[in-house]
Amino acid sequence: MKVDKLDLPKIEAEDVRNSYIMCESMSSTYRYQMAEDEEFYLGHQLTIPQKEYLMSVGQPPEANNKIRPAVETVLANISASSPEWDCDPMGKGDEEFSYICNAMLDRIWEDSDGSVQYRQICKDYIVKGLGYLFVYPDWNADEGLGGMRLKRLPPESVFVDANSMLPDFSDASYIIYSDIHTKESLKVTFPRFKELIDEASSDHTLNEISTGKYDRDDTWTRADVGDNYMEKVRKYVYWTKVNVPFVRLTDLNTGHTQIYNRDQYLNELQKDKEYQKLLKNEVVDEEIIYRTQIREVFVIGDKLAYDEVLPITRFPVIPACNEHTGTPFPAGDVRHAKSPQRMLNRTEALLISHTSATTNFKLLYEDGAMDAGEVAKWHIPNALIRVNPGALREQKIKEFAPPAISGQLFQEKSRYEMDIEQVFGAYKYMQGSSADAPGTVGEAQIIDEAV
Repeated sequence: MKVDKLDLPKIEAEDVRNSYIMCESMSSTYRYQMAEDEEFYLGHQLTIPQKEYLMSVGQPPEANNKIRPAVETVLANISASSPEWDCDPMGKGDEEFSYICNAMLDRIWEDSDGSVQYRQICKDYIVKGLGYLFVYPDWNADEGLGGMRLKRLPPESVFVDANSMLPDFSDASYIIYSDIHTKESLKVTFPRFKELIDEASSDHTLNEISTGKYDRDDTWTRADVGDNYMEKVRKYVYWTKVNVPFVRLTDLNTGHTQIYNRDQYLNELQKDKEYQKLLKNEVVDEEIIYRTQIREVFVIGDKLAYDEVLPITRFPVIPACNEHTGTPFPAGDVRHAKSPQRMLNRTEALLISHTSATTNFKLLYEDGAMDAGEVAKWHIPNALIRVNPGALREQKIKEFAPPAISGQLFQEKSRYEMDIEQVFGAYKYMQGSSADAPGTVGEAQIIDEAV
């Protein structure tokens, strides 16, 4: 039986870079929104025109950030403990092997700082709408013996085929992981490619972007860090799917099956006279099957480092989509909380403006009603102020105060805060507020169903 040779289409470094440029261009608006979501979480919520306006009217350019505590409440609940797994024995004698598998998974999690990686992925899931877990072999681990590791990938650095419609991106034709490194750090990570790294073209463009929002506390993200002029290079890891031919042999007497790859079939079975005899007597049946495996292409700058077919059937990048919309561009909880947060900031500005107006009175007096030096004493408690005769009787001095603020404004402020908590599912009674807790179990169910 003829088994087709695995014929892979040739992929050059330029092909990978072009795919990256296309994905980066298509997702630029989405990544801007993702950056704004993170900035709102950090407190960067005022635009520069908003900041300048508030300062022009004598108000502090502050934002009452209620998104961060809501995020931290949810994050504390979902990442308080590490995920659990259990390998169960399938038959007799498998107990010891299942124990070894459980111990190996625990060891991989601990060696990878899994709890730290998991918490960061959960945070990406809530804030940015998308989290990535990368499973990979670290060949430098355990003194060169290698080991499996888990790692969180920043969502800004992963680029997925825009035609993907499934939430696990399993239908994507390719996935690209690309980010910037200094050449020196990349040489430490990939010592085999030192010469290739030196020859690679430089690149200083970050994946992370900044929307230019103002924050008085000046919290930095990676997009805010300036270039230190160290020579940098972009790396690309390109994953795509290929069909690898295999041969499945079936013993027609027992029904037992065995799968061989192309080399095993040609080098072992085709040359085995006993096997050819079984095949001729129709004791064994042959069938060509195809197994979908992952092809990995690694590019440094404009240089191709390696091109290999991995012995896995799924992409090694595992996504977690928050609000999947049939595209690889899901939305997070912060996206829905930004509108009530903006309204809350506006309401806070109005309250501060009214407070400033009530504490800074307006005094009107006619010329000659009082000396100018006495006006400076007007705000001093228990001060003795001299006025000219007849000034008070003839109402030549008047003090104007703004009307009392409406209580509805405070109710609106509370409503916006509650709206933010409801977006994240962080209700008052979940935070231990006895005043806002439901009185009965039935009342709690009504609230939960209403939300």
